[in-house]
This record gives sequence, structure tokens and C-alpha cells, in this order.
Amino acid sequence: MLSMDLKNAVKKLARPLYVACRNLYGKIDLKSLLGPLEKPLLRKTVLNRQNNKSKKIKLLVCITWMKVGGVERVILNTLEGLDKNKFEIYIITSLPNENKWEPKFKKHAKQIFHLPKVASKKNHSWFIAELAKRKECDSMLITNNIPAYEALPNIKPQNPKITILDLLHTHGRPQEKDAFLPLSSRYDQYIDKHVVISNYLKNYFLRKYKVSSEKVEVIYNSIDAETLNHTPSKAKWRLRLDPAKQKFIVCFVGRLADDKNPLRVIEIANILVNERKFKNLLFVIAGEGPLKKKLIEVVDRYNLTKNVILLGHVEDVLELMALSDLVIITSDMEGVPLTALEAMSVGTPVIALAVGGLPEIINHKKDGYLVRMAGNMAINFANQIKYVIDHPEGNNKVKAMARKKVLYKFTSTNKRYEELLTKDK
Repeated sequence: MLSMDLKNAVKKLARPLYVACRNLYGKIDLKSLLGPLEKPLLRKTVLNRQNNKSKKIKLLVCITWMKVGGVERVILNTLEGLDKNKFEIYIITSLPNENKWEPKFKKHAKQIFHLPKVASKKNHSWFIAELAKRKECDSMLITNNIPAYEALPNIKPQNPKITILDLLHTHGRPQEKDAFLPLSSRYDQYIDKHVVISNYLKNYFLRKYKVSSEKVEVIYNSIDAETLNHTPSKAKWRLRLDPAKQKFIVCFVGRLADDKNPLRVIEIANILVNERKFKNLLFVIAGEGPLKKKLIEVVDRYNLTKNVILLGHVEDVLELMALSDLVIITSDMEGVPLTALEAMSVGTPVIALAVGGLPEIINHKKDGYLVRMAGNMAINFANQIKYVIDHPEGNNKVKAMARKKVLYKFTSTNKRYEELLTKDK
């Protein structure tokens, strides 16, 4: 009788104890605090919530976080494209973040679990495997989530019928050592399909890693219906940036970090404005990031404050793009950036380096502009922008073709995700 009372007492204390420990996470090492008690507590609390008897396909989506970014927009677009009558979606994030886009993800998910708030790091992969088991998941989609990959040896054997996809966005810069491609290859035996976002990345992946070509499929990033059907108003940005309608506007949208190379925008502006005397040229930079202070310093050093404007984070980015004459992408490596597709969807041509998947988006001088990756790339960009300024009639034709390209090739690719995730279900 005493043992039964003790058991009941433990059950009553489990939830408040776990909540108290979770609230202390970050202040106290959860691992050392709970030790061997952590898994039993998680089973009795977070993992003890009974799943309903829904007949929908239960999909577990494993991502890094829910911040404002390109990868996150790709996942949101993918979830938006799935038939809500078919899927019941659970989402797991793996790294600490403010998760500013969580409200957007909540629209699609039955439950969201932030691993850093739920469990100590040593139990992250265990938690994912246990959740997949408790929820009886039918499908799993992984992108940039290390513990999700590490959980696969425990997930697939206990449920051989589960369909597992991973989504690979890029091999990154040389210092990133192929990003998530090596991890994807390492767990290849548990993965049903590797999805890559360009033929370039598929060829790179197959060339460097021992993966069957039949297991690698290209699904381009795509524009969601809301973006495609949106008719942007230029009035706000026209009034703020160019009320006299005299300026040629080049727009940069992205994270102000090394991988996006926003400092190259300032170098291009310096060549065109100070050296070649294009005084009616305006570069508009939208975004936040660690290089913002450096960008401000360089703009001041080159005396470009009238020709380069840093806007910070911009919500109505489609309106800004629609007003612009060009959207510039200055990264040395890209996949299939949504920034490019969004710009083209509002009829604004993109100018970018001919790297990664960009030549699969842009047909040079037909629906955008590609810059060669050789020599002084700032000069190469400046030469191409000068060409566009000098050929306004040609650029008008390019604008029309840019939107047609998106409508033709980058609008309904999400249907393929649904086909893969529902295969044999």
C-alpha cells in the first residue's frame, strides 16, 4: 500500500518538477540537475500526451529554428502547400533562438517542440526518436537538424514503413565543409529520398558522396500562392526613396552577414557613383545582421550616404522589390534563393553571380542577369549594371520575362513533396 502511495506521489510531483527544471534551463545545467531522472520525467510529462486517433498522415518536421530566413521560408512554403486534410504535422527545432516566426509555423502544426527548452542536449536525438514512436509518425522531413539525423538509427528499425526525407539547400562555402551533405550521406541507409534544390547541388552531391542517384531528387524552391497573387503597391517606397522618379534603384535583400557578402554592394556603389559618376543611382539595403555597423562605416568612408540607404528589417519587401529596377544578390555561393524568385514574381530582374543553382533560375539577358565569377567581381557587377542602365528597352523585356519564368517553373513544386510523403500511405 505504501509503495502505491509513493508511486502516486511521484506522478503528482513529476509535472511541476519538470516544469520547474525547464524554467531553469539556461541558468542551471539540466543534465547535471536531472541526470538519469530526465528520460522518465519526459515520458511522464511532455511525451505522455496521448495522440488523438486521427487517420491523417502524421508528419514530423525537424528544422533548426523558426527565425526570419530563407530556409525557414522554404519550409513554410512547403507546409503551406500540403493538403491539411491529409496531414497532421508536428515540428521540432534543434537550436536556441527567439523563433520570431513561430506564429507562422503554428498555423500548420498540431504541436511544436523546441528541444533546447524540452530536454538536455545529450537526450535530443532520443527525444526525437521517442516522439516519432509515441505519435506513430508516418513520415519525417529533416532539414539542417543534427539530432534528427542522429535519431534515425533508432527510428527506422522500430518503424520500417516510415518515409524519411531530408532537404539539402547548399554545400555552403569552403569553410563550411559541405554543410549537411556529409551528415546526409552518413545516414543514407535510413533515408528514403534526399531532396536537393538544384541540379547543380545534385551533381555535386553525387560526385563527392556514395549515394545512389535514384535516391536524390531535385525539387526547386517555389513561390507560395499568397506571394504570387499579391499585387504590390509601390507608393510608400516611391514617396520615401524616389518621389521625383529619377533614380535607378538597385535593391539588396538579405542577412547582413559574410555569407551574403553585403559589403560587395558598397564596393559596387563606389565604382559606379564615385568613379563612373552615376549620381542618380540608389542602392537600397534591406536586412539586419552582424555586418550592419561595418556597412555604415564603409558607406561613410566612401561618402555614399546619398546613394546607399540601409533600411534594416523590412516587412513589405515585395513592395520594395517591385519599385526597384534590379535586385542584386552578391553571395559567392547560393542555392535557389527565394529572394530571387520573389523579385522575379513582381517583375524585377535579378543580377547575381553565376554560381550554384542561380543559372537554373536565370537565363542571362532573357529574364535576369548573370555575372561571371572571375577577376574583380565588384567591377563585373558594375559593368553589368551599367549595361542595364544603358539599355532600358531591353530591361523592360527582361522584366516581363522574369515573372513568366516564375509562373512557368517555380510555382507548383510543393505537390511533389506531398507525393513523396504520402507514398505507400
